[in-house]
Amino acid sequence: MFRYRCPKCAQLLLAHELRAGKTSVCASCLHSHSIPADPSEWLTETGEPLVPRSSELSWESSIAATPAPERTATVHPTVAHPPETTTFAHREPTRQLAPIAMDNQPRDLCRPAPVLKSASTANQPMMVRTQADITGALSELLCQRMKPLRPPRRDVPTSTAVWLVLTSVAVALVLATFTSLANHARWVGLLGVVQILIGYGWLVAMTAHRDVKRGIACAIPPLTFYYLVQWKYAKLRPLRFVVTGAVLLGLAFLISWMAPPIRSWVGIGRTTPHVEPDLDQLPKLQQLRKLRDEKAYDKLIDLLGVLTATDAQQSVEARDRPDLASEIKGLCSHSDVGVKVAAMAAYTRWGGEDARDVCLEAIQSQSQEERLMAIRLLPQWKNTDAAPEVARAIAALIGRPGVETNRARAALEEIGGIAAERAARALLLRAEDRQAKLLALNILEKVGGEDSIRELRSYANTSLDQAVKLKTLETVEVILKRLNKK
Repeated sequence: MFRYRCPKCAQLLLAHELRAGKTSVCASCLHSHSIPADPSEWLTETGEPLVPRSSELSWESSIAATPAPERTATVHPTVAHPPETTTFAHREPTRQLAPIAMDNQPRDLCRPAPVLKSASTANQPMMVRTQADITGALSELLCQRMKPLRPPRRDVPTSTAVWLVLTSVAVALVLATFTSLANHARWVGLLGVVQILIGYGWLVAMTAHRDVKRGIACAIPPLTFYYLVQWKYAKLRPLRFVVTGAVLLGLAFLISWMAPPIRSWVGIGRTTPHVEPDLDQLPKLQQLRKLRDEKAYDKLIDLLGVLTATDAQQSVEARDRPDLASEIKGLCSHSDVGVKVAAMAAYTRWGGEDARDVCLEAIQSQSQEERLMAIRLLPQWKNTDAAPEVARAIAALIGRPGVETNRARAALEEIGGIAAERAARALLLRAEDRQAKLLALNILEKVGGEDSIRELRSYANTSLDQAVKLKTLETVEVILKRLNKK
């Protein structure tokens, strides 16, 4: 056995000669190093060199340089040896046991000890290692090797990592609430509840793992606090989750009161209030879009009435006519009946020929307001090629109860001409009730011509209803008088 110093911390270590040149670990600093194989680096118990550098030799050179020891012949009692064979000079040197130096330094029993040629050690007595020395050296070696190593440094525990992530996110949301106009109090409170549930569930699971009855008791909230402060349950880590969650819940409730002064202190929200321009000062197109988006239907209907009375050719708004027409046409299919009716009237002014199609479609609507507005607007096309179609659509409403029949009759009289005359005659022929036939005859008194006189006389001859027959003949007389005046 020999000693040497750790190359890192200079601790004096003990090693066996057989381990010279192999790797070992320092018991003090846990530094991995190589055990010196050079005997000049071996030390005694006091740290002195075991083999001085000036007199050291390698094992092979020591053995080769060491002469065979002088031994006296041992004569067996029954064997006589001649005098010339009483010396051992001609024999090979036998390996001698490792000597022990004067300082009682232990040495290997299986290898020959180096021979020191210095004058101070050449004549020292050599001692053979005893069994007690071997036992002590072996015990010291076993104690050194069985000493447990320092546990290596581990990463952050999973519970700590989860706690750090959740807490960091919550703190970031709180800071974002204080430094912006957004309010993240709900998410902060949610993260607080999550941390409380994690700590509570973790603690109950640990206590139940040890004892089921104890786990049931721990699940009761008043008793849970007793178990939370017990160090043996994960070193108070569940308590850390619960306390952090409670703090986050408190912050979530206090954010609404804390945020305004903090925002004003950091300069958030000190913007100049935006002053909305007066609605009347905006162009009609912008007014229309703004009122539509704000769903201010009363003001929107009033604006559509103004556009209905505005000249689409000479007014200031004429420059926006394409955009206005597109916006108004979209309102013609609005869900609000009032807006839809007002948009129909405005579109006949700002739209094109397709405005007539919008009115013809409204004639068949289920809403009476739409039908009445269509009756009022359709006479605008009395002097166009679409007059017959318009007259037939209006005549189809005659016979309905209420004001529709009267307005339809007035619209046909306004249209007049051949279109209204043919529509009235068609109504007379297809009508089944007396009232509708009488209304058709009244219209023909105003719009009928030569063709109507001939057809009415023929109709009177075939009519079985005496009242209708007499009214038909009277209508013929009225038409004749009107035509003679012209």
